[in-house]
Amino acid sequence: MGVQTSSKFAERRNEIMVEMPKYFLIYEGEVTEPMYFNGIIVNRKKLAIKQSLSLISVLRSLDDSSKSHPKYALKMANDIKYQSTENVISKENLYKCIVDFIKNEDIFNKDELINMAKIYIENYANDLIDRREIDNIIIDIYKDNVFQNIASEIIDYLEIQRVVLDYNSEIDVINLIVDRDKGNFKPEQYDNLVNKCIENNIKLYVSKPLF
Repeated sequence: MGVQTSSKFAERRNEIMVEMPKYFLIYEGEVTEPMYFNGIIVNRKKLAIKQSLSLISVLRSLDDSSKSHPKYALKMANDIKYQSTENVISKENLYKCIVDFIKNEDIFNKDELINMAKIYIENYANDLIDRREIDNIIIDIYKDNVFQNIASEIIDYLEIQRVVLDYNSEIDVINLIVDRDKGNFKPEQYDNLVNKCIENNIKLYVSKPLF
């Protein structure tokens, strides 16, 4: 998953670093919703939104771009909560982050670089990876001298993702925004989504039909 963020995750006050609350915005759509909420982030001053609030628009990974059902958005929300609390990342999400970086960069041998990560993670990585081991894994994947620069860039990218997506249960809020259009999901699926959000302390916002 990737992010769009409006402000630094912390600011200095009276020589003391104070962590500001983060508001994670997670939605099922991949086109219109990012446009809507990025517009809010960009125009936060005009909308009189406090500058101290860190608004984070969470985007699906490129591999998950076609998965628009609310259950996938809920999984993203739970992944952020669990992986931050346990200080881990699933090997699936680590692979997706690497793929996102490589596909979005202007570099040669993209297929080769992605395949190297795929083979290594499938065969040697644990299902849940301690975040302190991420750098070592990236270095091991791209240990050939030819790829050292790429390894360094991926490590920097993953560190930014980790910092921005770091969830603090005491002050942060995860917001799940879904459509309630006819046929989007069955009534029992909607009830299950509501219950899961209540159970996991996730704020649920539902748009009006055909919004």
